[in-house]
Amino acid sequence: MSRILELINGWKEGICTDSRWKDDLGNIRDMHRLLTFKGYRFRDTGSRPQVAAATSNLKTAEELENEDREAQSAKLQELIRRGTPRDLAQAQELMKALAGANPDAKPDYRTQALTELNKLESKVVLLNEILDNVDVASGERFAQGDVYDQVASILTSARPKIQGWISNAETDDPESLDTFLQINDQINTVLNRYEAFKRGDYEAARNPIPAELSKQQQPDSLIDF
Repeated sequence: MSRILELINGWKEGICTDSRWKDDLGNIRDMHRLLTFKGYRFRDTGSRPQVAAATSNLKTAEELENEDREAQSAKLQELIRRGTPRDLAQAQELMKALAGANPDAKPDYRTQALTELNKLESKVVLLNEILDNVDVASGERFAQGDVYDQVASILTSARPKIQGWISNAETDDPESLDTFLQINDQINTVLNRYEAFKRGDYEAARNPIPAELSKQQQPDSLIDF
């Protein structure tokens, strides 16, 4: 029983919070609430690491589409297994969707992917602004685990994924290649600044773009590409 409680609690704190399908997982939250009401106690596993949560939805358009198809296929199997008239009617509609019978209803996975990249880009902008406004004269420093370190950790965690996309995009998705290269360059630049600041190399940590130009030349949102 303890293993079941651990799984339910893990789902409730994880996929029910961060998943793209969290709205479809209400039964898990209801079960967690019911068991709590009946006196069961769930072990406190601590909050999900912020880095993992922040990068969990960072996926390419192809990855998003594949995930949706897998989720729809699993839902289709469950509807057929239950076999009520209502379930079978829903299963028929789901089969049509999987077969591409209504292309106009297909989600815009590219826009969804770019939206997540824009969230990552906003963290690049945030870290750049933090570094631009550090008061070196007063001895301001960054500490492990502070908000600056958390933002840098998110970008560091996302970088290998972006670089993997670049390698694949050269042959599989050339349309997205420039977008991936742009965000990768932005991440590399700001992380190099951050690491230089932590080493005490304040000259290397300076913004390579003069302040008067950086205000005039704000990067275009990736979603515009």
